[in-house]
Amino acid sequence: MRWWPLTLRGFSALALAVLCIVMAQAWGSVELLAVAVLLIALVAVSVASLYVLRRPARASRAVRPVVPRAGETAHVSVGVAVRTTLPTASGSWTDGMPRDAAANAEGGFAAVTSGLRDPERTVTVNYRVRFAHRGIHQIGPFGVTLLDPFGLARRTLRIGATTHVVVAPAATELTGSPRVTGGPGDLPHATTTQFGQGAENLTARPYLPGDSMRRIHWRATARHGALMVREEEQEATPDATIVLDRSAERFSDRAHLAPGGDPAFEDAVGACLSVAARLVRDGCTVVVTDADGQELCPPLVSVADSDRLAAELATLTTQAGDALPQLALRLAGDRTGPLVLVTGRLSTGDASALATLASRSASPVLLTTDPDADAVSTAIASGWHAAAIGHGRDLAEAWGEALDRIPHHARR
Repeated sequence: MRWWPLTLRGFSALALAVLCIVMAQAWGSVELLAVAVLLIALVAVSVASLYVLRRPARASRAVRPVVPRAGETAHVSVGVAVRTTLPTASGSWTDGMPRDAAANAEGGFAAVTSGLRDPERTVTVNYRVRFAHRGIHQIGPFGVTLLDPFGLARRTLRIGATTHVVVAPAATELTGSPRVTGGPGDLPHATTTQFGQGAENLTARPYLPGDSMRRIHWRATARHGALMVREEEQEATPDATIVLDRSAERFSDRAHLAPGGDPAFEDAVGACLSVAARLVRDGCTVVVTDADGQELCPPLVSVADSDRLAAELATLTTQAGDALPQLALRLAGDRTGPLVLVTGRLSTGDASALATLASRSASPVLLTTDPDADAVSTAIASGWHAAAIGHGRDLAEAWGEALDRIPHHARR
């Protein structure tokens, strides 16, 4: 009972004091009365010391990593500043946890020495936590139970604010990606130019009137017997598009209420993140949108951007409507590079409606969490490299199955 200030030892001391008073009256013993008064005074002073002479000042909590992934272990460190003028006995602590978190967030609270000169002492506790689902989870408040030096009284307090932890979706390590490496009409590319003599992207061309003499390529000049100048080639970075269909019609109603509610939607979100991380590592500039065309985050150009996407996907839910039938029309004017579509329920009619979209990418990949019996076959027949995901199936296996259907000249 949090409201009861006495420990078992304190309650026993108080009961003994009452017994001494009764016996003192029965026997007329002044000594027993003195013992009773002493015990009552000791218990009273012990209780008062917890409320007057010492109290926890504040608690600060740090979570590492700052944005953990679902299913991975995060480390939590809590620093508790305790103000005390008298030493305290060891106590206990506990930290508030959401229902879907697995953690042993309780333990012994270390004794604190006297702080007459420096009245604030800091006690640090550490524990590990694992969140089952993505989303924003609350940890706290932190609870600490302090004991007086004699162990007669205790005080339980909730201190510090709650900490909101953003939990990103879990990602699967994928191998290989549907990247076209070059050739006429293959893919649009984002181009960048690098300058500087000795760079790998330098070529030589004959000198033309007006060229700067500082650009003369002396090694090529000696080899060709004529003035040659450095010409910077453009480096190409392939563009890839990932479409995550968050239409409510494709998933259960629970996917619209909160993250983690629908396992199928969680599989789709995890697949989106995993594929994006794979394509970025393979050198693609990745654009992630929903079926309505809304970008879910800025374009990804580096591995660090994958962490930013993970944070953006942490709180994603479905939205009303069904945007998938209009997807082909929305991308009608675009010629895309690698195109990956991640969706939920898929019928043969949906697969047929997406047929024209497959022809606009050299390597279109379709991942669905809930296809009907013939939907995947229909999508494959129309040009998609399709596979079913979710329902306990390994994402890496499904991804590899889809890539196996891509011609080798269109793969990295």
